[in-house]
Amino acid sequence: MVIILAGAKGTGKTTKVKQLINEAGLPAFIYDVNNEYSSAALPDMQSFLDQAVKKKSCAIVFEEATIFFSSKGRSEELINILVRSRHNKTLCILVFHSLRSVPTYILELSNYLILKYTADNFTAVEAKYKDFPELINLFEEVQLEAESNLHYTGILKLL
Repeated sequence: MVIILAGAKGTGKTTKVKQLINEAGLPAFIYDVNNEYSSAALPDMQSFLDQAVKKKSCAIVFEEATIFFSSKGRSEELINILVRSRHNKTLCILVFHSLRSVPTYILELSNYLILKYTADNFTAVEAKYKDFPELINLFEEVQLEAESNLHYTGILKLL
């Protein structure tokens, strides 16, 4: 299963990831650029991908997933991990701080989008995700609800 989690800093993304891992009852393999899960030394990105592709029956978390796309463009290794997740019985969680940072092709490989408040501009989100009207509706809902509850969470089933 592949889950995208997007939200601004302080909206409860890390708490949600920990909850998902706990509910799945799986050991976690986390690329943690912000040391939110542990203070252990972080492997380089390529080493993490090389190890992650071999993992089975675990939760693989790409904390700050944007770096997997911004530095390499389209990451074929990451796509391979996501595509094989069902076969490998892995839960893959990609965490983004901005909804606009989520590539549309990743949406097409994902089971769920969990959305929290982001600082994204509505017009930009609407333009990028014009082929995903349900996502645009969810974005509007979350942004509106977050005015009174910053930790409000919306969920969209993608696959």
